[in-house]
Amino acid sequence: MSDLEGIRQRRSIRKYKPDPVPREAIEEVLEAAILAPSGKNRQPWKFLVYQGAAKAALLDEMEKGIARETGENAALPGLASGLVYAGATLRTMRAAPVVILVLNTNAASPFEAGTPESRFMAMYDDLAVGAAMQNLLIRAAELGLGSRTNTIMQSAFFKIAGVIPFDKAVEEMKKAIAEMGFTEMTEIQQKAIPELLAGKEVIAKAPTGTGKTCAFGVPMVQRIQPEKGYVQGVILCPTRELCLQITEELQKLGKYIPGFSIVAVYGGQSMQPQINALRKNPQIVVATPGRLMDHMRRRNVAIDRTEMIVLDEADEMLDMGFYQDVRWILDRVPRTKQMSMFSATISREVMDIGWLYQLDPVELVVEPVAESKPRITQYCIKCSGRERIETLINLLKREEYRRSMVFCNTKYGTVSLVTHLEKAGIRAKCLNGDMEQAARNRIMGAYRNNEFDVLVATDVAARGIDVEQVDAAFNYEIPNENEYYLHRIGRTGRAGREGVSFVFYSENERPRLKTILKYSGNSYHPITVNADGSFTACEL
Repeated sequence: MSDLEGIRQRRSIRKYKPDPVPREAIEEVLEAAILAPSGKNRQPWKFLVYQGAAKAALLDEMEKGIARETGENAALPGLASGLVYAGATLRTMRAAPVVILVLNTNAASPFEAGTPESRFMAMYDDLAVGAAMQNLLIRAAELGLGSRTNTIMQSAFFKIAGVIPFDKAVEEMKKAIAEMGFTEMTEIQQKAIPELLAGKEVIAKAPTGTGKTCAFGVPMVQRIQPEKGYVQGVILCPTRELCLQITEELQKLGKYIPGFSIVAVYGGQSMQPQINALRKNPQIVVATPGRLMDHMRRRNVAIDRTEMIVLDEADEMLDMGFYQDVRWILDRVPRTKQMSMFSATISREVMDIGWLYQLDPVELVVEPVAESKPRITQYCIKCSGRERIETLINLLKREEYRRSMVFCNTKYGTVSLVTHLEKAGIRAKCLNGDMEQAARNRIMGAYRNNEFDVLVATDVAARGIDVEQVDAAFNYEIPNENEYYLHRIGRTGRAGREGVSFVFYSENERPRLKTILKYSGNSYHPITVNADGSFTACEL
């Protein structure tokens, strides 16, 4: 059927078959809608698809709301005359197997005062939404789907239907937090959340595993407004794994917020799926700097109206060579944005970014004590060459750790060590920067699901990985940086649990080891491993 024939044959349908509509057909009509032209390229639309039980629940609430509007507790008493039409609309929506709500994401409530400029821009948005709906209807006709439109003022709909108003989303986030099992805030959360909610900028220093993600995630999710059709919050982080981890955590926080959307963009994955996700106008983008720059240069995403930006693991991100990339991005967000940085250490580069882009930030420090200090027993074992591999295998087999992490300094080292462990009958996989993102995701999923016992990784690959109940961390090779050692042993002993770490060293590495141990500030136990696998205390 031609486009013109589709226009000629389209009719407003009031009686529908109960047959389900294929997902592919729904996606096609939505694709046609989002390809519509829009004034100033604002694309002010969001499409909410309801079927089955979700549709029934939504319309049940709408019916209750209509009944309420006839009584003394009406939310919109000035629109009582329109309830007859609302009832007719409800009946049509119940008959249809699919209901698509088309929202004008830039629309303001008609009960609020507007400026001449806002009313002028509203004309662009109304025309754009109309064009999108026209495309949707024409494509539906071409696919043999009957349809009709009903116009419902969205602000009135949310109130009448009892759908959670966007300004009440925080209450729904509390429900999500309870489901996540959080009963009390960590120290960094107690310090950061009130400051961020008050609109202040923050530089926060806190050890790994102290709850930094929720410290900035809760205020950001609370403050976003899903009705706005642009990116309101940006989170920059150094690695793909951390990017996915943050996204997953914030998705949980926004689980019950209507219209909430978050997208992760990172290297090592095809651009197209990310482009498709960005076209849906998410409120929050979590990204590695390089990939976000790529999308910005291709005009796949705009951050010129972004209101909140966070640099997570800022020290590591800048140390990895992203300093200029971060500055390029920050130069393109509004000067009025709220910017915060969270880091395990505050390096000179972190301070430089703060001086350049923050206005009177609040400095927050959480020392690795009490609740935030991991309870880790550290063992130092002198061994080298083949002895090092044999010692590691003996420890893994003797102690029967359910989940362990082993750290090497090089990508080659991870691959070689996994080969030795597998030959010894130990279930192990490696994680390094040379691997495709899909493979990295599969390995991390399998590790979390206990499909293997030992993850061998480089420092960069393991940065920001948050896996519950890692029983032991092994420094197969001494790290080049003191901070890396803290991050390594910080994989275990989280959330109040006890953990254990081992560091292997040779005679010429003894001075370096003493420096690292002094830096860590934790007690340690030099040992030798006997032929039967038992430990004997010794001097370092």
